[in-house]
Amino acid sequence: MKTSSITRRIIAPAAALALCSPVTAALSAAQAHAAPTQLPFTVTNNSGRADATYIYVVARNSANQQGYVDGGGAWHAYSFPSSTPNGPVPAPDVSIPGPGNGASETITLPPSLSGGRVYLSMGAKLQFFLTTSGLVEPAPWVASDPNANILYDWTEFARASNGGTGIFINSTTVDMFSIPLTVSVTDGSGNTETRGIPGDRQGIFNAFGSLGSPWPNLVTTRSSDGLPLRVLSPVHGIANGAFSSTYLDSYISAAWSYYASHTLTVQTSLGNFTGRTSGSSWPFYDSSGSYIGSLTQPPTTEVFGCYGGMQPQGQPNETAILAVGARVCAAFNRATLSTASRVMSDTQPTSDPTAFYQQSASNLYSKTIHDNSLSGLAYGFSYDDVGGFAPTIDQPNPASAGMTIGSFGTDGGVTGGGGGGGTVQGSTVTDPAGKCIDVAGDDTGGDGTPVQLWDCQSYAVDQHWTYTGSTLQTLGRCMDITSGGTSDGTKVQLWDCNGTGAQVWQHRSDGSLYNPQSGKCLDDPGSNTANGTQLQIWDCNGTGAQVWNSDQFGSSGGGGSGGTSATSTIQAEAYNAQSGTQTETTSDSGGGQDVGWISNGDWLQYNGVNFGSAGLHTFTARVASGAAAGVSGTVEVHLDSLSNPAIASFSIASTGGWQTWQSVPANMSTTTGTHTVYLKFTTGSGQDFVNLNWFTFS
Repeated sequence: MKTSSITRRIIAPAAALALCSPVTAALSAAQAHAAPTQLPFTVTNNSGRADATYIYVVARNSANQQGYVDGGGAWHAYSFPSSTPNGPVPAPDVSIPGPGNGASETITLPPSLSGGRVYLSMGAKLQFFLTTSGLVEPAPWVASDPNANILYDWTEFARASNGGTGIFINSTTVDMFSIPLTVSVTDGSGNTETRGIPGDRQGIFNAFGSLGSPWPNLVTTRSSDGLPLRVLSPVHGIANGAFSSTYLDSYISAAWSYYASHTLTVQTSLGNFTGRTSGSSWPFYDSSGSYIGSLTQPPTTEVFGCYGGMQPQGQPNETAILAVGARVCAAFNRATLSTASRVMSDTQPTSDPTAFYQQSASNLYSKTIHDNSLSGLAYGFSYDDVGGFAPTIDQPNPASAGMTIGSFGTDGGVTGGGGGGGTVQGSTVTDPAGKCIDVAGDDTGGDGTPVQLWDCQSYAVDQHWTYTGSTLQTLGRCMDITSGGTSDGTKVQLWDCNGTGAQVWQHRSDGSLYNPQSGKCLDDPGSNTANGTQLQIWDCNGTGAQVWNSDQFGSSGGGGSGGTSATSTIQAEAYNAQSGTQTETTSDSGGGQDVGWISNGDWLQYNGVNFGSAGLHTFTARVASGAAAGVSGTVEVHLDSLSNPAIASFSIASTGGWQTWQSVPANMSTTTGTHTVYLKFTTGSGQDFVNLNWFTFS
């Protein structure tokens, strides 16, 4: 089943979803006749979360009417409004209560359904809408969608084979990844087949975070509790401005140029087709030499979405050219098409997954999904079934089927003890004695609960913190200085995240956690190692009582420290953390070292950079490049988190050599206060493209 939402889903305009005067749609009185073969479908919840869950089943009947399945297994047609002067109207609530953690709920799927989806939401019900002719399903990549802050996901199914009694079902991540889901089908002989993502949700989010820019920008986090809600597919990230719209352009152009003088053979069930590019067109011919149609050189977004130039309309043999386009699009996403500098396969599709995604200029979203799916089978983009890599189950004689919510935590979704519950997410923060920063009580963590030291426990939710670069969060709240105090000895507590200076913590190269508002450091009173010792703030003094370790803080670099003036010359090698780079001796004036071997997704982190109160608006960097002709990239400045929007950037190509230095200025959003500065590097070339000696702000 090709799972592309781009052409199938009705997405209402932002204005239409304003719903000034909602009109409640009535349930249709028409109900399907009792089905002769109702298929038991069991939803199991192994998430480790205490959220209530809700199930929705929407599908078309054999007459192609849109409808839904109720808790008793009956299909109903939606009753669409005759007019919608104020935009789409709310659909009736057709949710079925789902299972709690550790439990299961069995519903039934009627026969002879197509285009079906089983939605599963956690913590809140979904909102669907009706137009005069169709159902508007949730689309949280649209900013105005009312489901944007709801945790949910879905699977797709059809019951059309074998006279309507079979089932075709798959998990899908074409649009996004949010909840780890597997689907399974058991046949009449008791044999069970399972596909999908079995669990370790936090590990999957961590994997996206480790890809480097711009991939972490696809993660959407819920502001109310800091929960990462979903990872958008890159085509939706581009539409939202969160992902580079030119990410694959260099690779696409290089492949297009290569195939101007080399023939590509595309194998399909309709026969083999061959073609060479000509200008912006790629005409293909069948084995008799007849022209079937042409692909058009696509931009990045059309490759990620597999539409436009990859699926041309109105061609002489449209069926054949669409099949060719699907396979070429899959090859672009998987980076298996050749370029002059990287010869791959001139026959597509390829069937060796070890050759997929072997350069940064590929769909690393899809790669990460496949890496975390059973048997490596997944839908990471619309035509990911090319070559047989889709997570589908096609069973003509099913006895039962189901869907399972996998674990959220990296250790199997362990829940915390006590009344609060929750899922282990993030990492521990420890002192030199090996004690963990802990929240008093048993994973309940209300406002004002003391933040203390305690023996580390792998299952303790309230000992696992998420560090954003400026806040430390657990149990949906932030580490906070009581009443925003600035005096020595002021206690530290847990409180609702509110964006104030009392909740800003900057990890510095000496291991301290510095609070800029107070000018003091997180402190263990008297270096006490007793369980229950409440933490405080104190003048920064470099002692072991103020040293904190976590794998989220990274390693110290060449000596950056808190309180660095933004207007000083900040040496590139004085980073507090980095990814992907190396240092070397520089021949630039002043000597010392520069940071080199910088390629796509690499970054440098500088803690405690003080921009003052007047407001700085220019970023200047000392750079050099010996990159090959046609290779360029971008240097970006981000504050407090790599996932925050860039405040400044400039493009850089060859300067004439890796030690041929230029000072490049760039306009910057006016900035004040003290921040963690991240320099992030992006290029579509997959090659090193810049060296950095120093930078400053003015």
